[in-house]
Amino acid sequence: MPFPKNAAIIPILIAPHSNKVPRDRGLKTAGLFRIVRALPLFSLPFTAQPMTSARHPSVLHIRPSRQMWGDVSVPGDKMIGQIGMLLAAMADGDSTITGYPWFGENVRLPQALQGLGVVIDISGTAPQFPPGAAAPKTPANTAVTQVKIRGCRRKLTPLCEPLDCGESGTALRLLTAMLAGQSFATRMQAGAHLSSVKLQPLLAVMGHMKADIRPLGAATERPPFVISPAPLKGI
Repeated sequence: MPFPKNAAIIPILIAPHSNKVPRDRGLKTAGLFRIVRALPLFSLPFTAQPMTSARHPSVLHIRPSRQMWGDVSVPGDKMIGQIGMLLAAMADGDSTITGYPWFGENVRLPQALQGLGVVIDISGTAPQFPPGAAAPKTPANTAVTQVKIRGCRRKLTPLCEPLDCGESGTALRLLTAMLAGQSFATRMQAGAHLSSVKLQPLLAVMGHMKADIRPLGAATERPPFVISPAPLKGI
């Protein structure tokens, strides 16, 4: 069958209704398969015709098109979501975050904020994890649609126990900077892997601002450490 100019040939090395990727093709085949499976999300003005060849079990012939349209829901960004939640928690008034990535280590920051007295209401069904418990790594079993945060006007409640950030480096860094300006001391701790990572860039900046952050273990520049009240200075 002759192919028109500018046409694209994409080999698909798996059966049309199979999610398994052949071992001899690895991740490249998996990536192509995900792309082709995502095509029905759009109303594409091209013709996709399955074909066969001696080398590949299936070949998809995609004709060129001038435009494409459709709606796609993009997952919430972890960094932006956590920064937005932190700012909302410290603000004066209520805020609503839609699309917060409520899975994996992203739950550590809202957990910590709730422990510090911030009121966070979740619409939908969100799992609750006790301190130190492992959170799910994927959003498959979550149904969070909105997160409403009541700002605490920068007045947090002291914790009696250490604040555990798990393996969330974003939560550890953001909370360390925020708690350095509070009027009470906080002990920070993290998971095994994050406790082996140096926080020298963050601690150097906080040191220039005269923050009082002291290690609790033999290793410096790593969790655990204690943040004590200190008058911060601009740099």
